Amino acid sequence: MLPGKVNYLIGADPKRWQRDLSTFGRVEYRNAYPGTDLVWHGNQGQLEYDFVVQPGADISHLGVRFDGARKLSLEADGEARIDLAKGSLRLQLPVVYQEISGVRKQIVGHYELKSANELGFRVGKYDR
Repeated sequence: MLPGKVNYLIGADPKRWQRDLSTFGRVEYRNAYPGTDLVWHGNQGQLEYDFVVQPGADISHLGVRFDGARKLSLEADGEARIDLAKGSLRLQLPVVYQEISGVRKQIVGHYELKSANELGFRVGKYDR
């Protein structure tokens, strides 16, 4: 937990205001998927998430669902586009790597459309 508290006083209805909220630099969900932890963290002012996959775990079930998205699509450069009611977002290509003996080895990674509102991942060869 980070020091200090934050308040979100959005809108005219005080009943909907959020007050005295704790902030975190990192949040980890262990076994969000079997054999895979999910970590949310900040990186130079950007919110990022990491899937931390244990040796031997099946990655084919990993995905991110976007409830409320009007459309998901893959751009020519491999990035994902999320069309929303008020604009769109682009997700950069996933960064995939494997640590072996403390050394990070880059692995090729791409998004794939799993359903109308869910993205999955395709990754190149790695040591399971």
